[in-house]
Amino acid sequence: MYSTADRYHRRSARLPGYDYASAGAYFVTIITHSRESLFGAITEEQMVLSECGRIAATEWERAADVRPNVPLANLNR
Repeated sequence: MYSTADRYHRRSARLPGYDYASAGAYFVTIITHSRESLFGAITEEQMVLSECGRIAATEWERAADVRPNVPLANLNR
């Protein structure tokens, strides 16, 4: 029998030698199963959020209240 770690082992995307505990800016991407557009669509160069997208945006903004020491980028909705 194999462990979950063996089944899903993949190469790390982390930069070797970089201190990820230090302050810095991070770009977060989310890819859905089969790249399905769950969060909305881009229409005329604007992001139009779906219901799931509105929930994700609300939770992103709420994260600053939960983690006051972590500044978050504005989503410009």
